[in-house]
Amino acid sequence: MAASLSGNDDEFLSAELSIREEIMADKRILVVEDEIELAEVLAFNLTREGWTVLVAHGGLSASRIIGTERPDLILLDLMLPDLNGRDVCAMVRRHPDPAVAATPIIMLTAMTSIENREAGLRAGATLYLSKPFVLREVIRRVRELLERSPDAHAILH
Repeated sequence: MAASLSGNDDEFLSAELSIREEIMADKRILVVEDEIELAEVLAFNLTREGWTVLVAHGGLSASRIIGTERPDLILLDLMLPDLNGRDVCAMVRRHPDPAVAATPIIMLTAMTSIENREAGLRAGATLYLSKPFVLREVIRRVRELLERSPDAHAILH
């Protein structure tokens, strides 16, 4: 026998969804990608999901943005022109601010060998996704990681 929702249950679920959407809309994502067209595609689609997107085309500019803007999640290419993604990732993990050090990092890279995956994860990547990737999967993973973030967890649970 299926349980039915009372009016109060509907109101509660609606309020929880509204809070969840509000929390997710405040999230800022840093896309670190030296391929300008790919960075634009990612930024466009993440913005369509309601997130604020910051873009860096190199590791040094990413480091500056991370220090000043404190993004909620980082999409990080591995092969960058000035400072590679593993170094950026390690720098985030060593950051003196625990909130910055805990920032979820998704590495998006064409370097697909097991050794590269292991090195990326050892450097501190939360996830390692290979190029070419399915955009819907990237967005789903971003959403999952943002929902798991300490701010979302503290407010929703």
